[in-house]
Amino acid sequence: MMNASDPVVNPEQIFVDIEQMVLQYKAEVPGKRKTWPESIKRFVRELCGLGFTQADIAKRTGISYYTILNWAPVNKENQTKKAHHGSYL
Repeated sequence: MMNASDPVVNPEQIFVDIEQMVLQYKAEVPGKRKTWPESIKRFVRELCGLGFTQADIAKRTGISYYTILNWAPVNKENQTKKAHHGSYL
């Protein structure tokens, strides 16, 4: 439940913020395998919570789809059900 004092979430501004942070991060941190800042991960999780798919976020931010999959919240209940039904090989 939102209170009147809660800030309004603007997904487009989150995308702009992530894009700027990614550009700065890639310019300042050398190498391919990097530990991403927690702030970027938090923004990505927020976008996932707003209904954006990992593929959409990857396309718009330039962050690897598979990296985003690692950051996305995992629904343990659904994962357990799928594992018991043989969906994971």
